[in-house]
Amino acid sequence: MNIINCSLQVVLKYDANSLENILKFCEEMILSITDSAYARFCLKNAVHELIVNSVEHGYKKTSGPVDLSMKKLKDCIILELKDEGCGFNVDRLDLNRTAKSLNDLTYRGWGMSMLNQISRKMEIKSNTPQGTIITVEIPFQAEHEVS
Repeated sequence: MNIINCSLQVVLKYDANSLENILKFCEEMILSITDSAYARFCLKNAVHELIVNSVEHGYKKTSGPVDLSMKKLKDCIILELKDEGCGFNVDRLDLNRTAKSLNDLTYRGWGMSMLNQISRKMEIKSNTPQGTIITVEIPFQAEHEVS
């Protein structure tokens, strides 16, 4: 099957079964849109991070609507997640965060930095009237070494 675009509109619930089912469905979407092992790995990590962040931080561990889409282009896949959660201050993010010691890795908050490292481009903006839109461009193969 050669799928070019796919999207999912769902109400996320903060419980293990709901999140697991949504992530499994998203994995099937990923498998159907690309054969690239690198892109699949990056997309699975990106989807997981964005879904969990949306329900944990955007919806404060409650439930809420999420739109997730993937669009296959010539040399990459554009992944976009939109939610209607509380949003966040992008200026507080350190997308170029690096670990200086093993102790640094014990703290949370590495997911968005990881997404920034594996993506060609990442954009975070407000979703009007409220929420967040995160767009990640994932190439089919590694373009640079992840540090």
